[in-house]
Amino acid sequence: MQRGLSTKPANLTIEANIDAVALLKKEKPASFDHIYTHFLLQHLPRQQRAELYREMWRTLRPGGKIKVLEELRFAKLFAIEFGSSGFSVSSRAITTQHAVEIGTFHALRNAAKWKDMVAQYASFKAKYGEDAAKVILLRAKKEHVLKLDRKMTSRDETPDTKVLLRCLGLINDRPFMVITATKGRVRQMPDSKPE
Repeated sequence: MQRGLSTKPANLTIEANIDAVALLKKEKPASFDHIYTHFLLQHLPRQQRAELYREMWRTLRPGGKIKVLEELRFAKLFAIEFGSSGFSVSSRAITTQHAVEIGTFHALRNAAKWKDMVAQYASFKAKYGEDAAKVILLRAKKEHVLKLDRKMTSRDETPDTKVLLRCLGLINDRPFMVITATKGRVRQMPDSKPE
């Protein structure tokens, strides 16, 4: 909702914990101006995301926008996937405070997880030094990252330390990304008159 609104607009539908593809399949083509989702795509396998992008494209009106909030480590992949699905894409990184301001359960939970990880890292760094802190935190988070990596790529490859550090975003104060995917408008050529 827009800041300052005390009631939900009548044309705003909020759905949580649902099958997004099934929900969109029930809708008529070009029935939405905006679609918003957060912390959903990272939990879907590639094939299901591809199906979701097709349904988003089908149900969005020309010029319609999709806003997606996800962890920064997935931003490049999702931007490429949206672009490959016909959308024009832009993105911007946001802080944990911005995620907290969204105020939904998932945004608050992900912001809290990030803050906990940063606090752990700072504690380990003060106690053992920066290199040791990275190793300790990586060992603690490696299984989680590997599980997500397997989900995302459907491969069982083990990422190296640099990849894990980048995935964990240990040095980043903007751990989340807002991706805006826009469906192009259909433009008609003006009638040309013969001279």
